Amino acid sequence: MQVCTSILVGGDKSACNSDAELFYKAVSNKEQSAFDQARRSCSTSSPAQSKLLVQPELEKNQDQLNGISVALVLDRSGSMKDEKKLSKAIQAAKAFAMTMDDADQISISSFSDKGSTQQGTSSVINVKDKIESVLSLIKPSGGTNIGAGLEEGFRQLSISKITQKTSLLLSDGADTTKSNHWFKVAENYKKKGWPICTVGFGKYAHEETLKTIATMTGCTYSAADTFDVVAKYQQLSAYVKGDSSLITVSDMLAIKGVNIYDFIVTHGGKLINIFTSWFGSELKTILIDPSGNRIDVSQGQGRYVLGKDFQYFEIKDPQPGKWKIEASWAVAPKIPEQVNILVTEKSDVFVRIHGLKPNYFLGQTVNINTDAFEVVNNRKIPLQNASVKIEIKKPGEEVVRLIQ
Repeated sequence: MQVCTSILVGGDKSACNSDAELFYKAVSNKEQSAFDQARRSCSTSSPAQSKLLVQPELEKNQDQLNGISVALVLDRSGSMKDEKKLSKAIQAAKAFAMTMDDADQISISSFSDKGSTQQGTSSVINVKDKIESVLSLIKPSGGTNIGAGLEEGFRQLSISKITQKTSLLLSDGADTTKSNHWFKVAENYKKKGWPICTVGFGKYAHEETLKTIATMTGCTYSAADTFDVVAKYQQLSAYVKGDSSLITVSDMLAIKGVNIYDFIVTHGGKLINIFTSWFGSELKTILIDPSGNRIDVSQGQGRYVLGKDFQYFEIKDPQPGKWKIEASWAVAPKIPEQVNILVTEKSDVFVRIHGLKPNYFLGQTVNINTDAFEVVNNRKIPLQNASVKIEIKKPGEEVVRLIQ
């Protein structure tokens, strides 16, 4: 399935004459920023609305460090042995760390009956070379003590001197301690203003607990399975950084097939990130810019990260307009395989479209959530009167052929 997004602030659709202009036009080209409009509206809004609009502190202390500090917290309970879930979660954590900026900070903790930390808080540049050996220390056994894992992450974030801090928690089941310890620890995060983004891994994940943790601390919940957990971690990475999702793809790629997808880069786009993941083969990714130039992401024209089953590529100051991404196999698999593609953009606006389940049954309602904010000093300010357009395309020809 392919999901594309666009947003219009204020509902002035008549002002947009092309796809490239439609996407964020009201934000990129307007005289007043979305936040200025929101702040001005406070003078006529109710006290409750005013508090919502101006509550974040926008002035940054000069002594504060730039970047993001992330505490990865992984479930290593006995059930993570099933379906090679722990192996996939480790792949997701590795890709997450490898695609962070060098100046960011990261820690890696895990939990079963008790919590432990495999990698203390450190700059990403100091962790990348040893990430595999660190993650190999995590072995599945025991029960699920979510609170113990969150405590480890909290301690690591407390060490960091970076102001913007977030924890990313993954769990595949219900808390087995039969207590609300996890709730008390989440309250500590809330008091500090440190969000906990949560991932429910597999069909037995306790969504209610994970959604509660994410909601009470000001972050978001995502459902993942073994086939898309690497991509879901990248979506949460974009969320933490305030990068908008331009296109999200989960599709099958035939042995000799070529899949092509369109996405729109806005006039205000400062940076685009292209992330692809797959299973066991080797993917070739080509970008085609609005002028028709073909860019092989592996040729070093921008920051490029290659893993065993993922690629990451970024382009600064991208040309606005309609781009294409072309995916084919550099080393063909024996059978068609799934590919996941995520393209994100950094601009003054943050937009995220996300579902709540990794898959659905025939006839089941698909719920899609949307977030729309302006990003000011790494803080997300709700956009007022924003309409979000979502375009959902059915699966590609290879998926249809396999089903038939």
